[in-house]
Amino acid sequence: MRHAIHTLLYIYMTKVTILSLLLAIATVSASAQTDRKKNSVAPPAKRVLKSLGLAGKTPTAAGNGIWSVADGTTIYASEAFCNDVNGFGGPTPLFIAIAKSGKISAVAPGDNNETPDNWSKVVHSKLFKSWNSMTAKQAAAAKVDAVTGATYSSTAVIQTIKATLKKIDQ
Repeated sequence: MRHAIHTLLYIYMTKVTILSLLLAIATVSASAQTDRKKNSVAPPAKRVLKSLGLAGKTPTAAGNGIWSVADGTTIYASEAFCNDVNGFGGPTPLFIAIAKSGKISAVAPGDNNETPDNWSKVVHSKLFKSWNSMTAKQAAAAKVDAVTGATYSSTAVIQTIKATLKKIDQ
């Protein structure tokens, strides 16, 4: 009887150990997939570089969602710092160029799924220039008005800028 109890206890402990190992492997695997997603921010496209005033420049990766340019400008992709703000059609990814002086030189939109008519209002407004010549800290605290007729989309841009700049200014 005693031998049977020891055998059952041994089998039980073996199963618990195996289940614990499987759980640990699943957790590590999920974490690795999350890290891959976090580290998969695409570099700015040529049209984005042009919008940032960096046409013809070659950005060099300097971290996840961060690129440097030979003139001392650093480009930040909001996707790496802020992915929980949505406009009318989902996230509104942005690229923020900060000059060597520490001031924002330009903000350019990335690809998004906003309604074309509303997004056109945002793009053709002066919204993206609202933060030019500000430091990250100043821009994160700036009060910027949404674009009439594109409130959700423009509010998402404003919130994305603020959240991204707060994280890169830490």
